Amino acid sequence: MRQVILRRGHVRNETVPSPRASKGSLLIEVAYSCISTGTEASVVEASGTSLIGRALEQPEKLTKAARMVFAEGLGRTIAKARGDDGFGQPLGYSVAGVVVGLG
Repeated sequence: MRQVILRRGHVRNETVPSPRASKGSLLIEVAYSCISTGTEASVVEASGTSLIGRALEQPEKLTKAARMVFAEGLGRTIAKARGDDGFGQPLGYSVAGVVVGLG
């Protein structure tokens, strides 16, 4: 499956494993997805900002980060915030497609 991903400040079109429908969810084969020049552009732009800079610009996310530190640990939280967790951040939303699986 192909996915548009933001990884370490760069937008890439990568091959990723196909997902499975988890309990209580649908799996949709996407035909179209919106990649907004506003929303996604701001995400890409913010990815070049330091962690401290992002914290100062969006203090409401500090609470979310603190919860993640307690749940997943400091190292994982920092890696995820930096985009070094190996997964990257998928881009695109408002999808249209066909349901191909039920969880």
